[in-house]
Amino acid sequence: MAELNAIAKEICKGKNLDKNLSAYINSMMSCYSRLSYIKFSMNYYTFCDVLREESGESAKELGSILSALDGMIQENIVNTVLEGSQTTRRPREESLKRLMELRKSVIDTMEIVTAYVDRFLVLEHVLNRVEFRFSEEPFDEAYYDDGLLKDIMNYILSDRDSVVMNSRIADIVGQIPLRLTKNKFFELVKDAFMLYRGQETKSVKDFVYMLDTVSGVYEPESFAERFADLYEIWKRLLELNYKEITKEAFDKAQQELLYATTYLTKASDLYVQMMELINDLAVILLSAPFAFHDQKEIVNSAAIIRSVMERQDLEADSEEELSDITDRFIFFEGKQEKLYSQISANDYVIDEIDKSFGQELSDNRLTDAFCDLKKIAKLSSGSNFVLLEEEAKDKSIVTEEQADALFLAYRDKMTERFAGSSQIVNRAVMSAVLSSLPVFFNNVNEIMTFVQTSLEQCSDLAEKKACVSLMRMIIEE
Repeated sequence: MAELNAIAKEICKGKNLDKNLSAYINSMMSCYSRLSYIKFSMNYYTFCDVLREESGESAKELGSILSALDGMIQENIVNTVLEGSQTTRRPREESLKRLMELRKSVIDTMEIVTAYVDRFLVLEHVLNRVEFRFSEEPFDEAYYDDGLLKDIMNYILSDRDSVVMNSRIADIVGQIPLRLTKNKFFELVKDAFMLYRGQETKSVKDFVYMLDTVSGVYEPESFAERFADLYEIWKRLLELNYKEITKEAFDKAQQELLYATTYLTKASDLYVQMMELINDLAVILLSAPFAFHDQKEIVNSAAIIRSVMERQDLEADSEEELSDITDRFIFFEGKQEKLYSQISANDYVIDEIDKSFGQELSDNRLTDAFCDLKKIAKLSSGSNFVLLEEEAKDKSIVTEEQADALFLAYRDKMTERFAGSSQIVNRAVMSAVLSSLPVFFNNVNEIMTFVQTSLEQCSDLAEKKACVSLMRMIIEE
């Protein structure tokens, strides 16, 4: 640890670069590799255990991906670590290429899952407001008229940290009854677009993508074909006549929503776990030519991985087999924390090298190795679905005309979206969008006026009841 710290400090001072750049790359790759071996063995055990209990489209696809991973694991970990065979550069590169293809497929699938989540969140918003039509609970009208606004404002203002306040405002805006005209809604959205004048183009593109997903106008490729049962449920719930819905139809809709959200939660968790496995295996493969290891550590990891592979087709595990695996986990106690500490204390140097020492990397034939280290840092960053290939840097600045054009394009998409849906669904979409915008209030009085007006303009008793219930849940969390 001390040696790596010293190397990092010397690099930042531009000292002994011929020696230190190579030493830094090797040392950091070693830390990342060791950590990934440990994480992979533990997560592989957990994932295989969970997947064995699952069924359906997601489980089938993930089982296929897992089979492909197993071949790479056998060749690049089990054979090399436990059986002493050598993996040459070409097979390792072929494994990496295939692994990146699998990674792309998981990213594409998660994009579809996320699109479904956004759409069902809108429908959950709708059903929450319909639910209280069938409730016999008494309603405290006096509290709604006089006490609720005070409680909401106390909740927003009780923490003066601006980040916390903005988060709380977004929570409230997403749940209070909205009675905005489309013109007022688009005016607020346009104001948000205008905030991006003078900023880099990438930032406004990210904003447009976020709005499209939250609004439900972004449709990933194969959206309607993948998870076909969820698509049918979504279409069915979207087209319900919520004005005249019966208790029986409402109960059925709630059951379908619960099925969809439960399925999506499980699928999302599984795909995140799979991506963690793919990322850690990619780190192991990318770092293999450069990293040095604690031999006992990687042998222990590889032994766990082999045991998990061997038990995948078994319906049940013997106590002895389980004990062998779990006993090996004890060896890892404290190691992850130390490796995380080493990495987090020294990864800042990657940006410094990237910014200042490109020529020195080239002179020492370290450019490719450093590019791999940058990928490894991204794979290990905790942003599981991060893109590894650097996009062409667009330093252009957004003009007022460009911001306006992007807003008009979004308005056209949303106008079409609103035309195809009922009023209650459109209000739910507006709530989702407004709660995602940068805070559009200039002071406390504007917040209070917006909330008060929204509450006063709602005449639907069921929605009032829903609002009180949801506000209390948010405030009391």
